[in-house]
Amino acid sequence: MTLKNKITSISLFFICLATFLSSCEKTYTPRPRGYFRIAEAEKKPRNIEAPCGFSFDIPEYSQLELVPGSGADTCWFNIKFRRYNARVHLTYFALDNNLDKLVEDAYQFAFQHEQKASAIGRSTYSSADNKSAGLIYDLSGNVASSVQFYVTDSSNHFLRGGLYFENFPNEDSLAPVLTYLRQDVVRMMESIEWKNKSTSY
Repeated sequence: MTLKNKITSISLFFICLATFLSSCEKTYTPRPRGYFRIAEAEKKPRNIEAPCGFSFDIPEYSQLELVPGSGADTCWFNIKFRRYNARVHLTYFALDNNLDKLVEDAYQFAFQHEQKASAIGRSTYSSADNKSAGLIYDLSGNVASSVQFYVTDSSNHFLRGGLYFENFPNEDSLAPVLTYLRQDVVRMMESIEWKNKSTSY
């Protein structure tokens, strides 16, 4: 083999080696953020007697959770959604010329999340059959509570509640389950039966 052929062979070898090594070089791109798939349970409502002044429907996949320290005029309890790591915190008040204050308190509870919320929407609710009316606050953004609400008969009963998740709030990952559980909140409001019904609301 001539010197010229040797040089050509060696050059060709190094060109092939460089091409092979460059093809083995990995390029890394950021992996898109993944979220858990949420399996929605079938909605089968059951009527429960709340520990204070009314009954209402909750889904079968939830549990009533009593909070110690409740009194006759103010009572606290939760509806726990174990599979979704969420709770609806509920506070009941017997009305005694304090409706305006309780409505204002419900407003303040919702708007204390205003700094983190990108938007706050309001939806009214009323039922002539159940002698009740109320309001739902829907809070967008990475907030601790995305749904706040109250229901009242305007004369005897007032119920305030908020949906909370027991993990770091992330609007994108929680959106499907939030939409799903909000339906349960609406069902609670619609199904309320006050023990001591008023004639107006």
